[in-house]
Amino acid sequence: MVFDEVEFADGGCVHFRLAEFRSGSVRFDRVVFSGGWVTFDSARFTGARVNFRDASFGAGEVRFEDAEFSDGVVDFAGSAFTGCVVGFGERRLECLHVTVPPARFTGGTVDLSRAATFAHPPHFGLRTAPEGLLLPPGTHVRDLP
Repeated sequence: MVFDEVEFADGGCVHFRLAEFRSGSVRFDRVVFSGGWVTFDSARFTGARVNFRDASFGAGEVRFEDAEFSDGVVDFAGSAFTGCVVGFGERRLECLHVTVPPARFTGGTVDLSRAATFAHPPHFGLRTAPEGLLLPPGTHVRDLP
């Protein structure tokens, strides 16, 4: 699947909730998050290569809560994190009085190590980086929001 150069703008809501990325590749290359809300919550990344190369995370929200990374690679090479809320951590939904669990890293790789800009990094809510989570040099997961 190819979603290259798509813009997720104000007012939009896109759900990849419960999606399964099991093999092959899915590309979100040069995607622009300039508002709106995109969710990958409860998605399973179990063998595919998913690219967010050169993506721009400028505004809006992109959520990976309750996603499972058990195999494959999710690559953010060249991406710019400048203002969008990108969440991998636990989140409380006050309106529903429920807590959405954090993403689970049980294998595979989420590679943020080659991000172009990390001025507004993703939220993890972790004290130690799980195996397979690669951050930019000098960045520690405990220092992230």
